[in-house]
Amino acid sequence: MTNPHHTRQCLPHPSLSRSGGVAPARRETARVVAARLPESLPTVGFFAGLEGVDAILLVDALPHRRRTAATRIQLPAQRISIPVIGGSHSLVSELCLVPGQRWRRKLLAAIDHAHAGFPFHDVLRPDIAAAVKRAGHLVELNLELLGLILRALRLRIPVIRQSTAVAGTGRTSTTPPWPQSRPLGAALGEIALACGFNIIRLAPTARVPAGLVDFCGAHPLRVEQSDPPPASGIPEDLNVYTLLAQWGPDAAHQIRPWLTAPCVALGRSRPTTGATADDAIAQVARPGRQEPSRAAGQQRPETPPEVR
Repeated sequence: MTNPHHTRQCLPHPSLSRSGGVAPARRETARVVAARLPESLPTVGFFAGLEGVDAILLVDALPHRRRTAATRIQLPAQRISIPVIGGSHSLVSELCLVPGQRWRRKLLAAIDHAHAGFPFHDVLRPDIAAAVKRAGHLVELNLELLGLILRALRLRIPVIRQSTAVAGTGRTSTTPPWPQSRPLGAALGEIALACGFNIIRLAPTARVPAGLVDFCGAHPLRVEQSDPPPASGIPEDLNVYTLLAQWGPDAAHQIRPWLTAPCVALGRSRPTTGATADDAIAQVARPGRQEPSRAAGQQRPETPPEVR
């Protein structure tokens, strides 16, 4: 006979739900960081896949290369360069702008000429002029103009600089971020892990940094790359400021297909013979840009003669 005062209460195991089944396992929250190269006035491709990211990682601890988007601005009718002090031996984060106002006035005049008659240019122009006039370093100008574009598009995304992202690494802000002999991909992976991210998202035209895939394979980190939207109607190299000057608040709607662009997870599941893993990933990341295969016996169509 059971003693009513000593009845044991049988409690269900925590892994069992109230319905009697197994409770679903907790999913790890995805925290995405978009790795981007500095651009003086960001193009549409810079914003590909930025919908839902937690931060932008500005990769500025790289050797300076001439004729890149960091020092060249693509305007509707021309390209204009930003003069800097430093050569290929300098990092992008170390480049100083040439002192004086002459080139700054020339840059603002070119922007005014390219956007003459645009309905919202006069509204945005004072902030552009203030950023150009007060910046002393190239990355400062990049950050100022990027922040202006993000605010105009109503995108609240914090920006992290690679050269100063030292959270959780035990380094001080005055020491170099990582040895230059280390692969760039490993450095980006360490920053992502130190800042609490588990997904690194690359731009459509970005090359996969060396060592990134190997680093992600050995750590709880995933790398993916945005694909251009199939039919957006807006070219990838178009300056976003041009859209803002033309459309104003509606510019965010115009580039929404790029903001929500699909992403392709990169990994070692699709190797190619005779190439490294990074080369294989760079090829499969953009299937729409590869030349379509032809059936047996089908010849290449003749190219029409050039009209002179």
